[in-house]
Amino acid sequence: MRWTRWTHWTRTWRTRWSGRVLGSLLAAGVVAAAAAPAALAGTATPVTPAGAPIADPAAVSGVEQVIGGFESSGEGWQLGLGAEFPGAKGSFDLDGTDHAEGIRSGVLTGDFTGGGNYVDISRTVDLDATALHLWARSSDLSAVVLRVFDSTGQAHQQRLHLTADGSWQQLTATRFDGGDSYSHFGGADDGTWHGPATKVSLILDRGLLTGGKVTGAMHLDGVTMTVTPPDLAFEQTQPGNIFVGTQPARISLRTKGDAVRWSAYDLDGTPVGQGRADVTGGAADLSLPIGTPGYYRLTVTAESNGAVLATRDTTLARLTAFDVGAVADSPFGMAAHLSGTENLGVAELMGKAGAKNLREDAFWSSIETTKDSYDFGRYDPLVSAVDKAGMRWLPIAAYINPFYDNNATPYTDEGRAGFAKYAAATTEHYDGKVKWLEVYNEFNIGFGDAGDGPADSLPESYFPLLKATYQQVKARTPDATVAGAVTAGVPLDWLEALFKLGGLRYMDVVSVHPYVYPSEPEQAAKSLEDLDALIRRYNGGKPKPIWITEQGWPTHDAGNGVSEQTQAAYVVRAHVVAFAHGVQRYFWYDVMNDGLDPAYNEHNFGLLHNTADPAGRWTPKPGYVSYAAMTRQLTGAAFERTEDVGGGVSSYVFDGADGPLRVLWSGAPAVVDVTTDHPVAVTDLTGATRTYYPQAGRVQLSLSGDPIYVAGDVKVALTARFGWTSDRDGQAVLGDPIPLTLTVDTTQPPRAAVRGTFEIAGTSVPVSVAAGTEATIPVRVPAASLAGSRVLTGEVVLRGQPVARLRTRVEVVHPFRLSSAHVLRSGEDVLAVRVTNRADRDLPVSRLAWTIGERSGTLDLASPVPAHATRTAELPLGDLARGQTYPLQLRLSSPGLTDAVTAGQLVLPPADQLRTLVEKPVTVDGTLDDLSGVTPIDLAGEGKVQIPGYGGADDLSGSVWWTWDAGHLYLSAKVHDDTQSQPETGERIWAGDGFQFSVAAGMPGESARWDEYGVALTPAGPRMWRWLAAQGQPGEVTGVDVAVTRDEARNETTYEVALPWSSLAPIQPDDRLLSLSFLVNDNDGAGREGWIEWGSGIGGEKNSALFRPIRLGAG
Repeated sequence: MRWTRWTHWTRTWRTRWSGRVLGSLLAAGVVAAAAAPAALAGTATPVTPAGAPIADPAAVSGVEQVIGGFESSGEGWQLGLGAEFPGAKGSFDLDGTDHAEGIRSGVLTGDFTGGGNYVDISRTVDLDATALHLWARSSDLSAVVLRVFDSTGQAHQQRLHLTADGSWQQLTATRFDGGDSYSHFGGADDGTWHGPATKVSLILDRGLLTGGKVTGAMHLDGVTMTVTPPDLAFEQTQPGNIFVGTQPARISLRTKGDAVRWSAYDLDGTPVGQGRADVTGGAADLSLPIGTPGYYRLTVTAESNGAVLATRDTTLARLTAFDVGAVADSPFGMAAHLSGTENLGVAELMGKAGAKNLREDAFWSSIETTKDSYDFGRYDPLVSAVDKAGMRWLPIAAYINPFYDNNATPYTDEGRAGFAKYAAATTEHYDGKVKWLEVYNEFNIGFGDAGDGPADSLPESYFPLLKATYQQVKARTPDATVAGAVTAGVPLDWLEALFKLGGLRYMDVVSVHPYVYPSEPEQAAKSLEDLDALIRRYNGGKPKPIWITEQGWPTHDAGNGVSEQTQAAYVVRAHVVAFAHGVQRYFWYDVMNDGLDPAYNEHNFGLLHNTADPAGRWTPKPGYVSYAAMTRQLTGAAFERTEDVGGGVSSYVFDGADGPLRVLWSGAPAVVDVTTDHPVAVTDLTGATRTYYPQAGRVQLSLSGDPIYVAGDVKVALTARFGWTSDRDGQAVLGDPIPLTLTVDTTQPPRAAVRGTFEIAGTSVPVSVAAGTEATIPVRVPAASLAGSRVLTGEVVLRGQPVARLRTRVEVVHPFRLSSAHVLRSGEDVLAVRVTNRADRDLPVSRLAWTIGERSGTLDLASPVPAHATRTAELPLGDLARGQTYPLQLRLSSPGLTDAVTAGQLVLPPADQLRTLVEKPVTVDGTLDDLSGVTPIDLAGEGKVQIPGYGGADDLSGSVWWTWDAGHLYLSAKVHDDTQSQPETGERIWAGDGFQFSVAAGMPGESARWDEYGVALTPAGPRMWRWLAAQGQPGEVTGVDVAVTRDEARNETTYEVALPWSSLAPIQPDDRLLSLSFLVNDNDGAGREGWIEWGSGIGGEKNSALFRPIRLGAG
């Protein structure tokens, strides 16, 4: 395949290809419910303080848990049409005019005039259930068929008899592996119930319709299961725990305990409430004091007889009311994967967030299931859900179909015509509801090279497909907007080739996916400028609308992931940057996490947690709340201009319905003066608004990477009038008061005295600073009770009115830092365990325990550990078998503290796989040192070639030497490349000729975070870039000795780098072990062709487990 030529530094694209093709190409058209457990009934993991008793309560008798109240669409019930017996049609809706309980019921209809055997509704559960009850009524059916799946996937099916007189009747199944007309299939297939229940289906069976009918309906309500209460589980009263307007913030609990304790915190980590509630009948309800818009985290502990039973966390959101259905048009959208799943209720949450537009595949193989015949049964429920949410669907015409071109990417006239006809049939079927269509998705990478055809992801293959589709769609639905290109990244060479062919004539919109994660959103700005210029060049000097239909920042735990709070900030910054560069519509990728693997990028792009997440079904991440705040501020606003404030401050001005609106943030902490004669409304990242009152015509606001919104006709400038900083480089110890410093400089404009108070975290600090003077005021904030990032917001209050908003971020950490390193001692593998006391006082250690695989034990550690000191204990690993990976956990116990726990893995590769680096310094001057005593790595011989059409050693080859000394890791290389091409100077140097290398602590796969560097000879000279950082920040690297020279006569490029070990922290050369991988990129003048790699985990995917194991040896 040739897709690598067009890849945007495949840290993003190849992993997304592998993750999405299985779901889209192979499984497209199969309507199947996920077997994930329902988040509302997940079990809890016990978490207790050191020495706290674990409860062992007597079993609570069974209680009824509602799984089908049908009061809202958020319960997860999904319509099925009995796909194994084609032909059935049906619908499932909520009926507010007829119900047995509450205010609504569900109504399921079936139409078998065209064939089929049944329709059903299903939802996933995870319940230790013994019985099921429901209310039902029908004038058409003699029985409801109940199908319950057990833990093996076995389906247990029975009939629940119903009198067809239209009256409400309560039906009961007292067992699942029996009953009338009982049958079983799948899973264990032994007719024996293997709890818990994992899925429930309620079936309208054609054979049970009375009087020979072929259509029928039944109403359903009050579906409950008799369950034994879990240790602790949450039940949502609103889908996703998302509360809008004045809806009460109420959470229901199920527990075996007799009482629960709870604490709630906002995004900044500030406590907003705590309490205790008694448990009755295995249940308790919590009413939470979260009336202010924002993101909240709730921690609940269940107790029995005073002993801890379990602790669980969930998240919540409070949003202001917003009717997206009343919005005629909006640039805001999200990508989703909802069709054919039990997650259609997510569309309602997208609408609540203010997203007007939903982008999702309309799989060719799902729609044209019979040649030249189109079935939209998979997508009709999606369109209905989207319509109810007040939204619109952007379908993606994609990808392949077994009736054409041997199920490969279309490459013949017949295949392209078939694709075009299906795409046009889609817009025609939904004419009036679907106004847009994208032609394929990321054709320029692997999606454009599916199967064994010759499409090869080339623009020459995409152009005729685009042209045929555009012509067919316009012939049937002339008003439909056709979006073309739809590229992974912004591959200018690929796009230019497409435009040269005339591609712009066959698209109304140019669609791109400018992923730049984990870098800041501003990194995408240049590519958008370049794209606009390219469009104008091939469009007669005229622009064409640009849509970003995918962009996002995943929150996975890896070197190229970002934190959830960073994602929340980037949501806003990415949209604002895009709108400032003329982007007409923007679709965030994506609405919900696609899985539960915390280390996999594709599972963590969402703004909502996954259906099966322990935090709860569809519960919000901070980014969901920042998205909602943004849409409420910017819907209907037009971008006007940027302002040059200086000091790294970004200021974007929009023309809103109520006048000017600024979106402000700063790359580094800063304080700005907002000049105005009127009170200023300031809205934070999560939608909370506070009014500030000018002193002498000025309000002061702290800025950080988290955007804020400032309304009104104001002026913004940097100021040093106030400062607000942490005394310990942004770190605070859990349980200790947090020391901070407020600085006031009245020599700065407006030079007026400051006499009032500083209000922070319930503490009021007097402030009295005369005009024309400077003062430093110590402030101690009460001890933090929650570990993690915390933002401390204070206000300067004069005469009872806030005049300044000051914020600083601290990282609240456990008093002990517990870490480990896989090291060599006298040639033997050792686990070095390091314990650092971060507190101001000596702390005792009662136990330091380890578990490696199935082995466990304790280590001796001198106690107490002095304040701010580190102690080390070492565990020999010589008796562990090599060639294996072992799970690793360390647990440190200290009286009065929660345990410090760290987990990971320990890798012991076969000894013959370790490569030894010679200890030898290098002089970095562009001329290779005498390395005759060092064995080089033969790039073409030992490396793996990832260049389609590779021309052999003359195309790309070379020798690479790695050496080291106590101060540096050295790279020396001589690369033969027949054509030198490096047009880039910054973050995109990966796209031209150059070197990329990654270094991780320990053996391959032991480190979740690592460093990735690149070095190239650019038009501006040798440049070095850091894309991933184990510690520190990505970006351009300065202060490092780098030399790159080119000998055109010999077609040779020489690379030399002396990288200080401090730039590779936490690696220490004395540890003697690390992991290494590198590649050399090839660009012959028409874009990145590919690379040759030694090791892997850089170009194809970001994975330190694919690096090579390295031992630092002697000279």
